Amino acid sequence: MHQLLLYDPRHGVVAIDDPPPSVAGVIHLGTKGFNLVRLQRLGFRVPPGFIITTEVFRCREVIETYEPARRNFHEQVLAHLKRLEEKTGLRFGDPRRPLLLSVRSGASISQPGMMDTLLNVGNNEAVTRGLAERTGNPWFAWDCYRRFLQSYGMAHDLARDAFDAVIDACKKRWGVPLKRLLS
Repeated sequence: MHQLLLYDPRHGVVAIDDPPPSVAGVIHLGTKGFNLVRLQRLGFRVPPGFIITTEVFRCREVIETYEPARRNFHEQVLAHLKRLEEKTGLRFGDPRRPLLLSVRSGASISQPGMMDTLLNVGNNEAVTRGLAERTGNPWFAWDCYRRFLQSYGMAHDLARDAFDAVIDACKKRWGVPLKRLLS
């Protein structure tokens, strides 16, 4: 009950380009998020995005076990995702105009190598085919999918070496020196 009373759902998810002043510091945004906000404010081109703040991590038990809090959190994420779609003209899960996300964990005190990064979230085989068609570069599209699968697998304790072994075996089987030469 104590944690529920301390949880402020308005501080759970914020846009990179417009975080409220009460959540704009490194404690809520983490180092990576804070620096993205800072770069954007300094006029650097930062892709549109949103940050799930440390408020969510701090109160994750409330969010996971109290249905109204969980629903509110999911609604916030969906609203920010919709905002990204509107800003970019891309759609999450749409094979013709896919919106792919980088999901990076962070903390207020940086711990290099300790946090997970998921690249190309939203990718699947249909999106990959659409991306290949749209870009005219199938290798690029399938490599994006590979990166998603590899980052997801590594976040779930699969060793990077396992992925490298598969690529090395394919290169050997097909007699190519570089993975970019694989079809």
